[in-house]
Amino acid sequence: MATSLKSLLLASLIAPMTLGVAMASTPFDEPTNETERAALIDRLMTERQWNDALTQIEKGLAVNPMSAQLKFKRAVVFERKGNVVRAKALLEDLIQAYPEIAEPYNNLAVIYANEGNTTRAQTLLQKAVTINPRFALAHENLGDLYLQKAIGHYKNAVKAQPKNNRMGRKLKAAQGLVD
Repeated sequence: MATSLKSLLLASLIAPMTLGVAMASTPFDEPTNETERAALIDRLMTERQWNDALTQIEKGLAVNPMSAQLKFKRAVVFERKGNVVRAKALLEDLIQAYPEIAEPYNNLAVIYANEGNTTRAQTLLQKAVTINPRFALAHENLGDLYLQKAIGHYKNAVKAQPKNNRMGRKLKAAQGLVD
C-alpha cells in the first residue's frame, strides 16, 4: 500500500497521479470482525471504490479509533482520490501519533515529491529508512529521488560542456535507469 516514487519520478520528477475510473460497485456483506473488514477495505481499494472504502474505514475506526492501519489506509484513499491536502494532513497526524511507523513517511514523501518539494521528500525518506532499514520501497524511492537529482546535474554538465562525451554517456546511462 506504500507508494512508489519510481513511476512518478519518470515524468519530470513527479507527474500528478492518474486516478482512473472507479469500477462498478460490487455488493458485499457487512464484515463481522476486524479481519474481514480489513480484507473488504483492501478489496474496495483495489477496485477503486474509494467512497465505500472510506465508509468501511470509518466504521472500523468507530470500533478501534487507535488503529494505525486504518488511519494509514484512510490517508491512502484520500491520496488516491486526489485529495492531497487531506492525505497530507492525515499522514502528518499519523507520523505524530506513531513516529515509529515508516510507511507514512514514505507516502508523505511521495506527495511532497509530487509537489516538487524534493528536499522535504528526501528528509522524509531518510527518516523512513532510518526507522526501518529493511523498508525496500523507501530505499528505492530515495534512490529514485537521488537519481533524478543526478540526471539534473548531468544535464547541466552536458549543457556546460556539450562536447564532453564522458558526461553525455553518464547522462544517458542515468536516464536509462528510469526508463
